[in-house]
Amino acid sequence: MVSCETPYQKLNYVFSCHLLAQVQIKIGKLEGERKKPDYKEIIESPILNYSGAFQHLDLYVTAQIFANNQELCMPVKTSYKYIEKEPWIWDEWLTLPLRISDLPRNALLVITAWDIESPKSGDVPVCGSSISLFDRYGEFRQGSLEIRLWPNRVGDGNSKSTTPGLLSDQREFEIEEMIDSHQNSDEAANLGQANGLEEFPMLDELDRLAKLSKFYADGHMIKQEWLDNITLQKIENTIKNEKKNSKFFFMNVELAQIECDNVKYKVLYYEENAERIVQVIPNNDLFVVNDPELELDNIIESKNRKLEHTEQMVLFDMNLKPDTDSKNQLHKIINYPMTRPLKREEQTLLWNYRYYLTQNKKALSKFLQCFDLNLEFEGNTLMELMLKWQPMDIEDALELLGSKYKNYPKIRSYAISRLKNASNEDLILYLLQLVQALRYENFSSSNTSNIKSITTSGCSNSTAASAMPINISSNISSSSIKQPKSDDYGNNFAYSSSPPLASQTIIHNRNLLNQIEPLNTFELNLKSFLLERATKDEIVALCLYWFLKVEINDSKVLSSSASTINLFGQSSSLTNAHASSSSSNLAGTTNQYSNNLSARTNFQIFMDELLENLRDGDQTARSIYNSIINQEKFLKALNEIVKAVSREEGRMEKKLNKLISLLKNTEKSSFDLMNLDAPIPLIIDPSIKIYGIDCDKTKMFKSNLMPCKFVFKALPSKSFIDPEYSVIYKIGDDLRQDQLILQMIALMDKLLKQENLDLKLSPYKVIATGVKEGFLQFVDAVPVSNILNNSEYRSIREFLKKNNPSSTDKYGIKAEAMDNYVKSSAGYIVITYILGIGDRHYDNILITRCGKIVHIDFGYILGQDPKLFQPTIKWTKDFADGMGGIYGSDGKENKEYEDFKKYCCNAFLQLRRHANLILNLFSLMIDANIPGIALEPDKTVKKLIDKFKLDLSDEQAQYSLIKEIENNYGSLVGNITDVIHHYNTNRK
Repeated sequence: MVSCETPYQKLNYVFSCHLLAQVQIKIGKLEGERKKPDYKEIIESPILNYSGAFQHLDLYVTAQIFANNQELCMPVKTSYKYIEKEPWIWDEWLTLPLRISDLPRNALLVITAWDIESPKSGDVPVCGSSISLFDRYGEFRQGSLEIRLWPNRVGDGNSKSTTPGLLSDQREFEIEEMIDSHQNSDEAANLGQANGLEEFPMLDELDRLAKLSKFYADGHMIKQEWLDNITLQKIENTIKNEKKNSKFFFMNVELAQIECDNVKYKVLYYEENAERIVQVIPNNDLFVVNDPELELDNIIESKNRKLEHTEQMVLFDMNLKPDTDSKNQLHKIINYPMTRPLKREEQTLLWNYRYYLTQNKKALSKFLQCFDLNLEFEGNTLMELMLKWQPMDIEDALELLGSKYKNYPKIRSYAISRLKNASNEDLILYLLQLVQALRYENFSSSNTSNIKSITTSGCSNSTAASAMPINISSNISSSSIKQPKSDDYGNNFAYSSSPPLASQTIIHNRNLLNQIEPLNTFELNLKSFLLERATKDEIVALCLYWFLKVEINDSKVLSSSASTINLFGQSSSLTNAHASSSSSNLAGTTNQYSNNLSARTNFQIFMDELLENLRDGDQTARSIYNSIINQEKFLKALNEIVKAVSREEGRMEKKLNKLISLLKNTEKSSFDLMNLDAPIPLIIDPSIKIYGIDCDKTKMFKSNLMPCKFVFKALPSKSFIDPEYSVIYKIGDDLRQDQLILQMIALMDKLLKQENLDLKLSPYKVIATGVKEGFLQFVDAVPVSNILNNSEYRSIREFLKKNNPSSTDKYGIKAEAMDNYVKSSAGYIVITYILGIGDRHYDNILITRCGKIVHIDFGYILGQDPKLFQPTIKWTKDFADGMGGIYGSDGKENKEYEDFKKYCCNAFLQLRRHANLILNLFSLMIDANIPGIALEPDKTVKKLIDKFKLDLSDEQAQYSLIKEIENNYGSLVGNITDVIHHYNTNRK
């Protein structure tokens, strides 16, 4: 402590760095009136009648210290005190957990008054303010202060606080000097208004009087008792009136006085060796943890994590190897389901052994959870590690195209670099989900590749004479989009300010399979990738076109102003059609394109670019373009005929005759459905070419929607040798859910065959050509209900015997037919169990004459069922009897039933190993308008995880599946449901 004497006064002071006392503040009186809610707000929220916003407030006050935009301590609050009427008086000392010696020069004391408005909204701020603990001269504030609190705000602890409470704060003088520096008074007034100063207390009479009162109280004025009394009374009345007319709250607080031997001391800010200290203002935020039991982020753990992720730890971690226990834990973490969040300890373990894990391609998707993707250093580190990492499998890379990484184009680019290794055959299996992934693409920042330059080699614009007549009501297209420069990619990644380090020597020292090209890894996007594949492969392009068209025309996705495609809405000439898609028709929408993207806009823009690239491309691309024209013409003609027949009144026979008549009459029209001018790709399966419809084999089914069966005349090919291809065309039914499930069945069938497990599945083709229309491949099979009710069979085994007789094989049935029945039964039981297919009955389970089981009608998925308490697996006595029953005459299990259980277990285990692929595909469909998913989108992936039993070992999973099959065998509820369903069907 130091005393400094002058001829006029003596100054006692102490340096702040020597004071170990904690900061203390006394919360005194709060004055002010909170605005009451109006009648409209009360009507909308009746609970306001009983909240603090309407009745008398029971408030509490919190105090906290900030500096450099960060919290320095946890908030301290007043204890509960019942206050009968305003003003609120606490007279309570609060001790903050921070010493005066630890306070920085720019420390702010933030005070907020809180009220509990309703159970839903919880604590809401009534008013808040912030004051500097050191004045502009570096003196620590002591004694009584009256501060202004801003209504309905939390006290702002940022350096440029929006809730300043004192005139003497240095930043407020800076604002005032800024205003005074403007010569134009109007400009100064506008600046003041922009900073919220038009009603700020520092500019009114109240602040001047408060300053004079404090000056008088500190003994810096000559006292005249008679005059002082009159003046103080006048000041008191003026202050009272000013407070009454102000919109602010006012609080009396008192900061503890520093005394020693009854001598008061001033506290001056001083920091020893400050000239040697370089102040660094971190950008990290501290998180408020009000209660550890709430499982919120712990500020100590967050700080520890940031220290672990610093550059200084890189050299140490590069050579770190896990021990046995750590290896087992890492293996467990890597095999977690995709939806399971990692704990802090698990993230730390992955981070510590990140260089070791670069050899494990399955670990990268989990490792991405260890990063704060908004920090520049961690973003650059991630880019380096992704280039060194063993390349991910394609099925794992699909996860990176979901909504989780929609704001990180470089991570999505890495996923595309892995997809480039997929064959077109595999790509078609994922194409439905890749179209959905387009909704998460940011087209405005994507480096749109000029596919036209690839496909137009050796051709000119004159080749566009076969241009497709297009009428696009939207004025958004790729031709009006500003092409970003190649170096713009550095700004597309939210946490990267420099290109990834692609020239690290460590990359060349690793023998990575299918190593990716570092220079192109982060410069790819989904749109360009799909366009490139579509312009080179007809099957990819046609599937892509129909998937896109359905999404564009979905009424639940499009708004009233959304753009739609009408390929044949106008009979314009080819020249006009070509002109309609020129740049003049598509200009002037760059701002709207970049600022107002949505899912429907993405689909529409992609469709425009796809058609443009096909039309103006090379010979292959133009051939694909013509195929789309012919498919649309074919579908339009067929659709008009079916709709005309549906409007016809009369019996089914009359309608069928009308249908055949209309098909034959197309010979006279411009588009002959019976005999096409040239073969066209079949919409449902573009690998097959058709050249007409066999009208005599056309059929209509008895149903409210009256689906029609058409037999197409097909050209023989390597993949299809039959001369006919039968389909069912339905109008009025959304087939997208069936399309998704059949895609999954086809995918699972391929995965099982890759493991040499052919379960004789029959995944027929389905494609939706509109929101309420589409094609299904016709399967020549008999419903189980017809077999059981037919007096010729009466049982499945008898049906197999009649169609596949054998005098040498067991049960008098050919061994191949019995093998088909046992394997297909096992395959469909496992698949329908995993996908949660509901509403299984004997009418939608079919059997082919060669013994293969076929499931149809997938209106209920993921555990949904129109009937209560239904079994999860459709396995009844009738199905078991088809393979000879469960037990033989000797009381032991039949060989066929043992084989059935073996196939079930093997299939289940193999599909569990590919669970991540199936989960990723379903996660990409969450935002699609598919009824079974849209009902509970957030639970879609979890339901699949539960069915895969990923938390169990293989042995436990097998046991669980067999137990499920045995428990559902002969289910009483299932049998009763079958009887009721059969009765209702016969009544109809």
